[in-house]
Amino acid sequence: MAPFRRSSLLPLWLLLTASCAAAAMPPTKVSERLVMPPTPGYVALTESVNPNGSRVMQMVPTHQSAQNWTDMLSIHQVLDPSGQVPAPRQFLAPIEAGWLKACPGSTSTWLREGEEDGHRFALLMLTCPNNPATGKPEHAWLKGLQGAYSHYVVQKAFRYVPQREQTLEWMAWLRGTGLCRPRADGQCQTSVSATPAR
Repeated sequence: MAPFRRSSLLPLWLLLTASCAAAAMPPTKVSERLVMPPTPGYVALTESVNPNGSRVMQMVPTHQSAQNWTDMLSIHQVLDPSGQVPAPRQFLAPIEAGWLKACPGSTSTWLREGEEDGHRFALLMLTCPNNPATGKPEHAWLKGLQGAYSHYVVQKAFRYVPQREQTLEWMAWLRGTGLCRPRADGQCQTSVSATPAR
């Protein structure tokens, strides 16, 4: 598949990852759910569930569209019925490689890795100085989360260079995004252990 066939780099590579998911969902042994802080001003642009149960949702601010957006949130859940869900860095690596190959002069930086609420995570930053399909820069932050039978990728993409205030705001938002494995009382455990990625 030729690079830049879509107007955004990142959804292309994530959807390629999602298309490789296995065909069936096993009985759920561990209850878990993806929790995110509120996203005021954002609306769902697309939401789809593949026959295998893998899910993709994309969100943009209310005044933007699929053809004309500058900010996008994407949430991807990819099922792995084997229960051998790869580590976040492992399943984000092909996305990183695809991005670097597709965009001349692009960069990638692994920001953090560790555990939150008993689930492994990794945070990756990708930059593209000029997307040939749009003539605009493209920046994205991806948070990968390892669940019991799924891996999750939450990404924030910009078609411009984000300012410091936006960086702080969305990094805080991503820190608040994670997997909840409810206890008997319905509350999530709150252990957090994270270190800068090497």
